[in-house]
Amino acid sequence: MRSVRSALSVLAAGAIVLGGASAAAADVNVYAPSENSYTFVFGDWFQIAGDDVFNAGHDNTVGSNN
Repeated sequence: MRSVRSALSVLAAGAIVLGGASAAAADVNVYAPSENSYTFVFGDWFQIAGDDVFNAGHDNTVGSNN
């Protein structure tokens, strides 16, 4: 019974420490201005999937047999 109380005390202390850390981290503001972006493509522009068809999430199927 004593080890259970010790374990619960450690878990409670950890929850207090981690709870305070997450509250402190919630005040972060990220400033990212929108600017012109550029895309550089290196290669011959041909991408062949062959018979590799896979699900990319939701209803999106990627590959050459879709």
